[in-house]
Amino acid sequence: METWREILTKIKEKCDVIICVTTGGAPGMTAEERVSVVPEFEPELCSLNTESMNFSLYPLLHRFEWKYEWERKMIGSNKWIVYQNSFKDLEVFAKTMKKYDVKPECEIYGSNGLYNTRFLVREELIDQPIHIQFVLGVLGGTGAYPQELLHLQTEALRMFGSGNFSWSAIGVDYPRNFTMAALSIAMGGNVRVGMEDNIFIRYMKHAKSNAEFVKEVCNIADLFGREIASPDEARKMLNLKGINKVNF
Repeated sequence: METWREILTKIKEKCDVIICVTTGGAPGMTAEERVSVVPEFEPELCSLNTESMNFSLYPLLHRFEWKYEWERKMIGSNKWIVYQNSFKDLEVFAKTMKKYDVKPECEIYGSNGLYNTRFLVREELIDQPIHIQFVLGVLGGTGAYPQELLHLQTEALRMFGSGNFSWSAIGVDYPRNFTMAALSIAMGGNVRVGMEDNIFIRYMKHAKSNAEFVKEVCNIADLFGREIASPDEARKMLNLKGINKVNF
């Protein structure tokens, strides 16, 4: 937790960006362990993974030369690990987030995640308007194709209705990250970028920082006439509690 606090505090000291805290965790962690960052730091926004799935990176074993043996072992272990987000887990996540007034960013890897999110709304475990993050291209999840994003956005409209949700998209790996970014912008959605999902700024050219990805997406948005929101404008769009109410 001390490392978490150091990072969060230093970011907050330098700027007023919205910090979305992950509850993704690691294999073997309980739901309570994964969501423990919420009562500890009471952030404005945090991830809520909505479905259990095969979530794997193991084909990367043969694409790169690994510097450390632990990297090879970690990537290889993905072949037999199932990413668990049971309904019991979802209840723990959602109730904790609601208790501390933290908005969930609903991570959607396919249609199942949308239906699970609708269930959470019906059970009044999460409140509308919700924020949806479509994560496409993970091995074990829905592919990063235009048809899939269009389908998921259409289903979200059918389930929740216009005005009851905001959404964003990411395509995992290059060039799908920029393909999904451009498509999401054109469709009126928002964009997630960064080294968590892709490390290449061009084919087999490593990005130097996350800032390079942000600059590229800003350029794409400009082509479509979409303005970039300020942190406070984004807070208003997402209906967040404000940076003055976090615990870091």
